[in-house]
Amino acid sequence: MLSVLLPLANYGQKKAAPKNLKTAVKLLSKDCPNDLQEKIKITNNDSLIYLIRPWGGHYNKISNWTNDSVPSPKIVKYFDNKGINIPKEQEIAILIAFKSYLLNGKFDEKAILLPFQIKEKKRKAEELIKYTADTLNSVYIPKNLEDSFLEINKIWKDSTSIKLEKLKKGMHFGFGMWLRNNWGLWGGSRLSNYFNGLGIYHADDMSGTILTSYERYLRKEDIKLEEQVEFSKKYWKEVKEKNEAFEKEKFEKYKIGEIVFFKYPNGYISNEQEIKYDEDICIAKGQIIEKNEKYYSIKIQLLESCDKKGIIAYDNINSLIYNKKTQEYEKPKKRKIEIMKIGKVFWFNYSNWQINE
Repeated sequence: MLSVLLPLANYGQKKAAPKNLKTAVKLLSKDCPNDLQEKIKITNNDSLIYLIRPWGGHYNKISNWTNDSVPSPKIVKYFDNKGINIPKEQEIAILIAFKSYLLNGKFDEKAILLPFQIKEKKRKAEELIKYTADTLNSVYIPKNLEDSFLEINKIWKDSTSIKLEKLKKGMHFGFGMWLRNNWGLWGGSRLSNYFNGLGIYHADDMSGTILTSYERYLRKEDIKLEEQVEFSKKYWKEVKEKNEAFEKEKFEKYKIGEIVFFKYPNGYISNEQEIKYDEDICIAKGQIIEKNEKYYSIKIQLLESCDKKGIIAYDNINSLIYNKKTQEYEKPKKRKIEIMKIGKVFWFNYSNWQINE
């Protein structure tokens, strides 16, 4: 097994990758089509992003530099060091710089980056206090269920009968979505933290509990909070049990000694391998030599590959690592890829391989 820390965009592919805003603009001046350059010149800065892929246009050079699936460590590291961590905002900054270059023959790096840096600092500050803050994105966040009733009363200033009619007509869905998005039920807030303490973890269940309880509150009925909490717990327990049973059933079909076929979940080691796979002439065969029932894992010995370099057995690009200090799951700081050659063995999740059924 060979472990590799990739310094380039794709294993086996050498592509021109900018190391900062200046070299990004230089590369775009050579690569960007003339008709797109003309559109960039006349487009408002807020709308530039919609000229490129995947936001609306077809030109994908910029997104290839910043996208997680095809990372360019130099330009990403440059932006990270400047305090701009979101790929979409990195792309907007590049486009603004390129537009300025097209119109003026130059661009002011500090002036372009400053608004994004301010936004990122504000976002990080809010992230640190979101579980205790009473306001997120200028929206008041209730501290508990009773407080949420008071806030909904402020939002819906109608009579009780009209409020009940709104709930009856389906406001559970539309208003529930508003609650999830604006009260931090998805991303985290002091209200979601309150629900977590009750044993409710899914944002849909939180908004559902709020609106069901609010309707009963309006009717002066017992909201039966404990009953609602138990219903949510029971539902997700049953879902988990069904998923585990289904997973176990599929895993049992993988037998020791059986020949299996690789699905290439981590991409391809070369362009040639991808082309051959698309044409159904690239088959990677392995044999199951051991199983781990607890983790649904199979140990595979690679018997055949259409590329002498082997297959990409592991790529941590989409992995999350728990940081004990911040108590958050974070992306690994270094890209790590493990290459598996013929004759070698490696543990996989069983779903990475296909059996003949």
